[in-house]
Amino acid sequence: MSVAFSTDAAFVETLESARSIRLSAYVLRTGSPVVEALERAASGGAGVDVVLEGLPHARGAEGALARANAAVAADLRACGATVRLTQASEEPMHMKAAVVDGTTYLDDRNWTTGEHDALVVTTDAEVARTVGEALSGRPTRASASFAVEKRDALRLEAEAIAAAPGDRIDVETESFGATEMSVALRDRARSGSLVRLLVSPEELRGPGAERERNALASLAAAGVQIETSAANEKLCVAGGDAWVGSANATYSPRPIADWGLRTRDPAFVASRKPALRAELDGRGAVTFPAAPLRPRRRAHRIVRARWRRCLARPFRRSSQVFRQAALRCAP
Repeated sequence: MSVAFSTDAAFVETLESARSIRLSAYVLRTGSPVVEALERAASGGAGVDVVLEGLPHARGAEGALARANAAVAADLRACGATVRLTQASEEPMHMKAAVVDGTTYLDDRNWTTGEHDALVVTTDAEVARTVGEALSGRPTRASASFAVEKRDALRLEAEAIAAAPGDRIDVETESFGATEMSVALRDRARSGSLVRLLVSPEELRGPGAERERNALASLAAAGVQIETSAANEKLCVAGGDAWVGSANATYSPRPIADWGLRTRDPAFVASRKPALRAELDGRGAVTFPAAPLRPRRRAHRIVRARWRRCLARPFRRSSQVFRQAALRCAP
C-alpha cells in the first residue's frame, strides 16, 4: 500500500473542489476550516455525508462536545449536507477519516490545523472501501495493514513492534493503558531492545490517571524509557515498519470505530523516523517510584505461599489450611 502525508491546507482545498465527500470525526467545531469547506462544498452541489459522535466524552448528551457536534450538524444540514450523529446503541465514533472522490484521508486528530496534526493520504481502493463500510455502520474485517476498529488497530501496532528487526523502537501516543501493544513493548524491552515511549504529560497527573500511571510504571520497570510531550501523535517506528492511527493505546471493553495503518513504505518510514527520533532525543526519561504492593495482590501472594507450604502435608489437611488461609487473606 502506498501512503503519504498531506497538509491541512491541501485537504481543505481538496474538499472545496470535490464532488463526493464522506467524512467522520469524534468532534467538529463550528467555524473551523474543514467545517467551512464542507459547507461550501455542500452549498455548491457536492454530495457531503458526515458522521459524528453523538455522545462524546462518557457518552453524555449534555456536554460541551455534544453541543458542538449538534451545532455543526445543524449548520451542515442547512447547507444541504447529510449528517448522522451516532446513538448510544452504536459503536462510539472515534475515527477521523474521509473518502473524497475515491481518495482516502486519515487524520489522527479531529481535522484540526496544527503543527502536530498527522494527515495521511492514500489512493488504495481497499482502504476507501473499508472506510466507507465503517461510515455506513457495516461490520468490517481488518486486513494485514489497515483496521477501522480500535482493538484491531492496536493489534496491528503490537504486531509491528513484535516483528520489527533491529533493536530500536520509538512509539508516541496520547493516552496509554494495558493492551496488546503494552505487552509487545514490554517484551521487546526485556529482550534488550531500546524502547522509547512518548506520552501526554496529562497521563501522569490527576487522581483519575492512576491506572495509566500503573501501566506506564510497569513498562518502565521492564526497561522502557517513558518520556512526555504535548504533541500527542499516534505513531510507531520500528525498524522498517511504521504504524500511524487515531487510536489511543488504551484498553476498551467494547468496539470503537477507530483507524490504524501499518506500512513498510520506505518513503513513509523514512519521513517519520527522523521527526520522531528528534522529538524523543534530548528529553529526560520519567522516573516512577516503586509502587506499594496492592492489598489484593498481597493477599493472593500470601495464599499462594501458604498453599506451597501445604503441599507436603496430607491432602485433606492441606485443603483445610488453604481454605482458612484464603478466608483470612481475602480483601
